[in-house]
Order: sequence, then structure tokens, then C-alpha cells
Amino acid sequence: MSEGYAGFQPSYSHDELVEHFLLTPAELEFVLSCRGEASRCGLALLLKALPHIGCFPDGFDQIPEEVRDFVARQVGLLWHHSRTYSWHSSTRAYHVAQVRQYTGWRFPTAQDKNDLEQWLRSRGAYEAHTSDLLLARACARLRLLRVELPSESELPRIVTAALNGFFQDLYRRTTESVAVDVRQRIDQLLIVPETALVSVFEKLKSDPGKTGVANFQAEVEKLKLIQSVRLLSESFTTIPWKVSQMLKRRASNEKASEMREHPESVRYALMACFLHVRSMEVIDDVTRMAIDLIHRLDKRSEKQIQRELLNDLERVEGKMQILSHVAEVVVEQPDGIVREVIFPKVKEETFQQLVTEFRASYPQLRLMHQTIMKRKFARHYRRMLPMLLENLQFRSNNRFQPVIDALALIQKYFHTHHEYFPEQVPLDGIVTPKWHEKVFEKVRDQTKVNRRYYELCVLKKLERALKCKEIWVEGSYSFRDPNEDLPSDWSDENRRALHYQELGKPLDAQTFVRLLKERLTGAVEQFNRVLPSLDHLRIFRPNKKEDRGLWALAKLEAQPEPQSLGLIKEQINNRYGVLDLLDVFVEADRLVGFTEFFTHSGTKEIRSREALRPLLILDLFAEGTNTGIKRVANANDRYSYEELLYVLLRPSR
Repeated sequence: MSEGYAGFQPSYSHDELVEHFLLTPAELEFVLSCRGEASRCGLALLLKALPHIGCFPDGFDQIPEEVRDFVARQVGLLWHHSRTYSWHSSTRAYHVAQVRQYTGWRFPTAQDKNDLEQWLRSRGAYEAHTSDLLLARACARLRLLRVELPSESELPRIVTAALNGFFQDLYRRTTESVAVDVRQRIDQLLIVPETALVSVFEKLKSDPGKTGVANFQAEVEKLKLIQSVRLLSESFTTIPWKVSQMLKRRASNEKASEMREHPESVRYALMACFLHVRSMEVIDDVTRMAIDLIHRLDKRSEKQIQRELLNDLERVEGKMQILSHVAEVVVEQPDGIVREVIFPKVKEETFQQLVTEFRASYPQLRLMHQTIMKRKFARHYRRMLPMLLENLQFRSNNRFQPVIDALALIQKYFHTHHEYFPEQVPLDGIVTPKWHEKVFEKVRDQTKVNRRYYELCVLKKLERALKCKEIWVEGSYSFRDPNEDLPSDWSDENRRALHYQELGKPLDAQTFVRLLKERLTGAVEQFNRVLPSLDHLRIFRPNKKEDRGLWALAKLEAQPEPQSLGLIKEQINNRYGVLDLLDVFVEADRLVGFTEFFTHSGTKEIRSREALRPLLILDLFAEGTNTGIKRVANANDRYSYEELLYVLLRPSR
């Protein structure tokens, strides 16, 4: 049984009947004290229906037949006598009074309703900020207080009033927390400059483009615009995150002109929530783009090596014989010219192939990879570094603190022209042995740190740490401090052990890794054993590259159409003919009412659900068939394009 408004389920399993409708010995004694089989049956049904649905049913016909039979058997009856029970009589009123006295439930008074509205407005709406969720919270509150639910039309009114009051209070408090100068800067965002076509507000709503240095710069500029408003994040600590997201979504669905028409309390609250949430989203986009750019720099450098070197590589056979020939010639004619003495014995092309092969060996290949990375970084990708460091604040609570210190040092000397750092730099956990040869250079008998290679090392470490959340970003949502995701009692050793126990995870990290490794190893070994017997799966190597293999599934052959399917199609066509898709939508909504699940992204709906229903169906038809709402609007003379567009932009789900 859900926590929603009063109502019985269509059917109940035996376990559910026992859970909700089993009479305790005390309840059975109370029921058997009543005279008459019909009265006992009616009293028992009223007794068990009240706590189950939160109120008395309007008639026994609302109670499923299986429930009535289950209750009747408990009071010693062969069948239920609910049909012979006099519903509209003083007997029922007396039974209702008896049940209320026995259970402690009571009829809702005007004070109860006012108290419920105030509780929902001040407390309940903080966790349930939609009408459906708040209605369920209201029912749960009344059940806890043992107060019967008001009528089905009255309780939604109380919930709607409480929800509207909650948002009005929220608008007022949020607006009061916004300083006067911040309000002026917010108003400037809603004005279209003379040199622009749209307002800054519209620009802030745009999505990030593809990963690239230019789009990275555009996102940083967007972040600067939001930060220039100087909105204090402390104003949103008391606002639930989902509520902030809802208000941000509502603001995003409105134009700047529509936002200017709102009262000040609503306008500044909506814009403040929009800027607060949008700031976190833009920081997330900037961080993701930075990670992608660092990864792209590495991969493109690797592909360039493959293009320039490995694809043209020819392995040289018989290296010992070549060395023997060269040694003999050198011993016989030590003063001879290479072109006249050595090349007749060993061709010049062979030496070129030997040099290429030597460069393609792992140590030389790695050094070439690093050199190409540094060249690409200095020419193109390094432009993102000052924007990244000046606009994002990186933090760490663990062993990655040297990376934070290194970023601060890079920012300090970024606009200088030194080839090497003039002071000591953090090295632990940043410069790996593979990068030592490039990072450290001998200059006049002194070991100095090359800035470009060191910056690459720091960015590589930053990329890894951000993915693992070892380093977090201030003001971000996706890359926020991981400690914020921990339970509030995480510092308590006993409580932390209980949390691990509930998750079924070991406390020791090594044990967790070992179990995970065993699980993965077992799965891979099983797949390796089964792979040879899978005829529909093979390994595909594009461009005949042995070092790259992809899984390829065999194409499924078309199966013949079952004879029964053709008969079903024929019968449907004979009975219904050609159906219009709009008629299908209308009939489906009449049967299941699916348009009720498309709720408004704002805090209230002005139009009734009956008025919204055809607009929603037309929007769904326009989107589902790719017809477009303009064509749908032109095809009818009742609903305009503006109405269809308004409803299309505002449903939240």
C-alpha cells in the first residue's frame, strides 16, 4: 500500500492480507462483543479499513471481495455479510464512534487542517516539493497523528495552498538575502545590449559545444559572467538542492522579457537560483572539458607518432651480420670514407632503417611521445592553462596536495618567459621516473626543471586525480568534495562499520580490491573458456593492426514472419482499418491517463488539466512524428503555436 490518498488496491496477495487485515486477539474480542453477524462483519471491516486507507470507506463496495471474505472468516462467518449491513443508519454511526474510541483516531477539525497546512508549508515541502509528493507526505503526517484524511477534494486544496505558501516564503527569503547591488547586476542580465541580439541571460542558458580550446574559452567566459554578479552561495544553504534545480529549470524555460514581468520577489529568487545552479553546471562543464583536452593531447600525440614513424617502420633482419661487415671494414680501412668504404658493404637504406627501428624502441618511443606532447602543448593547448587556474579553485584533502601546490606555482610564473622554474618545485607524486629525462635538464652544472614538461606532468596528475575525486573543485557539483557525500555520522567508528555492513563491503581496502580482482579475473577466465565456442562472436582488427582488436557480432539473419502475425495484422486491419496516430494518443490517454504524469516545471499550473490535455497530446504527436509544432499549429484553427510552444517547454517530466 502506498503512502498516497485513500484507496484500496485492486487485489491483494495472501501476505498482504495478513499484513493489513489480520485481526489481533484484542481486536477480535472487540468485534465479537457486537451482536449480529452483519454488525460484526461491518464493525471488523470498518476497524481494519480505517488504519489501512486513513479514513472510513464510503461504502463496503469499495473494499475488494477478497478482503471482505478474509475478514469475515476471522469472525467465524462462512461469507461476508456486508451487503446486508445497513450503511445509512444509526448503527453505522455508532460503529464508527466505537472504532474511533477504540483506535484513538479522530475526525479532522478545522484546527487540524490549519496545523497540517502550516506543517507542510514550513517542514514537509522541504523534502516533498511537488504536489504528488507533498500529498503523500500529508497523508503520512495524518496517519502518524491518527487523524482521518479529509475529503478527496479538500486535502489536495490544503496541499496546494501549503505548496504555494512554501514557494512564496522561499521567494521572499531568497530575495531578502540578495543585496541591492546584486539585484542591479541581475537586472542587467535581462537587458539586451544595443550591440547584441539576445540578452546575457539567454547566453548563459546555452549548452557547451564540443571539446576544444575555443569552446573551453567560451565556457570560461560564461563562468566569468555568472561570477561577476557576485552572488553569495551561503544564501542557498537552507534551500533543498532539488528545489533549486526546479526553480533553475523554471527560469531556463522563460524568456528575459517574461522574467522582467515577474514581481521583484519572484524575479530575484528565480534568477538567484538559476545563477547558483548554472554556476555549478558551468564549472562542471569547464572541468570535464579540461579533462578531455588533457586526454586528447596525449592521444593525438600518440597517433602522430604512429602516423610518422610506426606505419613506415620496416624491421631489419640480420643485425649481427651487418655489424660483422661494418667491423671488418673499419678494421681494414680505419681512415677510409664511410660512403666509399662502408656503403658498398651495407646499403645506406639499411642504416636508415636501423635508425628508424632504434627510435621506435620503447625508451626512444616514449621520449618522442613526450616531445610531441610538449610541442602540441606549447603551440595550442597551453592557452587553456591560465583560464583553468584563474577561474577554478582546486582542493585536496589527501596525498594529492603537492599537485595543488604545483598548480599554484605554475599560476605564479605563467606570464613570465623563464624556460626553467627559478625556485624549488613540488616533485613527490608529480614527476614520475618516465618523465625524469625530459623534466630535469643540466644547465651549467645545475639541474633545473623545464617548465613545459613539468606543466604536462602536473596536468596528467590533475586529470587522474579529478577522475578519481582525489582532487575536487570549489563550487562544482559533479566534482565536489567527496566528503559531502558521506553520511553525517561517518566519523563515528561504530556507525561507519554499520554502514559498511549494510552495504555488504569489507572495512579493509585491500580486502575489497582482492575480492573485486578475484571476481573480475573469474569472469574474464570464464569468458576466455567460452569464447572459442561462440560462433557469432569474433575479434575484428581494423586496418589489419595486430595491436588493436574489436569485438564483432555476426549479423542476425532475418527470421520468417510467423503465420499468426500476418493473421493478426489482417484481423486488425479488417476491424479498425487505418487509424490516425492522434486518435491512438487520445484513446490511450482516455484509458490510462498518461498526460497526468506531465507536470509543470513551475510551482503551480494556471490551466486546468482538461485544458492542458489536448496541448500535451499535440506536442507529443509533433515531437514523436518529427512533424514539428509549427505544422501542427497550422493544421488546426483552435490551438496556436505559442500555446503549443509554452506547454512544450515547461513539463518537468
